[in-house]
Amino acid sequence: MQSTICCLHHTHSAKREALQEPRPDSRARQGECEYAADSMATMVFWRKCDAKEWLSKVRSLVGPPQAADYARAMLVKMQALLQPIQQDIVTLNVTKLDGTTVVISVPSVFYQYVDTQGGGLQTCMTTVRDIKAKLEEVCGIEAVSQMLYVHPAEGERVDEQSLYLQDDDSLSECNLVTGQTVNLTIDTRHAYWRRHAALVRKYHGPLVEGYTAIKKAMICAQRRNVPVASASRSKVERFLMCCRKAVAFLSQRSATHKPLTMSALDRVEVDLRKKLPMLQAIAKSHRIRHTYDNTRMP
Repeated sequence: MQSTICCLHHTHSAKREALQEPRPDSRARQGECEYAADSMATMVFWRKCDAKEWLSKVRSLVGPPQAADYARAMLVKMQALLQPIQQDIVTLNVTKLDGTTVVISVPSVFYQYVDTQGGGLQTCMTTVRDIKAKLEEVCGIEAVSQMLYVHPAEGERVDEQSLYLQDDDSLSECNLVTGQTVNLTIDTRHAYWRRHAALVRKYHGPLVEGYTAIKKAMICAQRRNVPVASASRSKVERFLMCCRKAVAFLSQRSATHKPLTMSALDRVEVDLRKKLPMLQAIAKSHRIRHTYDNTRMP
């Protein structure tokens, strides 16, 4: 009797899983509709980040992927909301420092997001900041590190600073026209400190925690008169010295220190990446030992 009940239970479970599992043809139809929806979003949205955000929002609105008409509902939802916008397109030739040129089409107005509560498509006037965001998608150069400027007309005398495009200026305010050449340079100082800050966020905490754990372990060993070979002690001291230098480097600030080269940051990151697993293991061991000692206290 019990085996019969178990058999029936497994049979019903299999039926439920079969109902929840989409059929192969259903999967294919979902894939086709999702591809069509993705293509539609790419045509309507100028920036990739806006298209991805909208697609994820639509997926959450129409239900989980297990729903039978998930992909079809997503496509219908997009067709109801997304309509092409009438806009002026400016084609710019962006010249990088290596001499290569990237051609981008910049609309005067673009769709930024869709208000699913009935507001429809929300437009935004294109600014230089948006152009930099687009160039980041195309060239891979961080928008915050980009500097865009135009050459003055022949014989025209202007202030050098006025040649640089300001982030909040629109296309009309910058007097950008189709076929115009815009030069792209990199603010190396800003790029250096941006990357330095990324290293601080990733490595400073584990570095300090691991260094502190090693120092406490050495002090504890000295108090208990634990015999340590001189060669091992020298290795530990050299490791600690490297950690102190790394902490000092990560503690530098743009207001008080001059930026080094990007290759110097590469070397520091490689060194920290090698030390990180050891530091994390030492810090974890120290935390476990500290917790164990606390539980033994009366």
